[in-house]
Amino acid sequence: NQWGIKYEIAVTIGVPRIIWISGPWRGAASDPTIATQSGILEKIGNHECLMTDKIYCGDHFSFLVPLPGNHSTLPNEDNAYNYLIY
Repeated sequence: NQWGIKYEIAVTIGVPRIIWISGPWRGAASDPTIATQSGILEKIGNHECLMTDKIYCGDHFSFLVPLPGNHSTLPNEDNAYNYLIY
């Protein structure tokens, strides 16, 4: 199989700015592996986090991840949490 390449890019939310670029990485590398090996986790301050998708669930305390599940089956509190972070 032929794989592409990936780049890890982080941007700020308030004022959109690119604050991190890492790569190229092999396309077969998982996103959580790239985050662990790239050094981005060492750059996160004590009161900062990375907003990510569900693939990062449970991987690291610095990831803000939506709760898994379908909107129609999640309790109201879980839906509210997912709405607030995204």
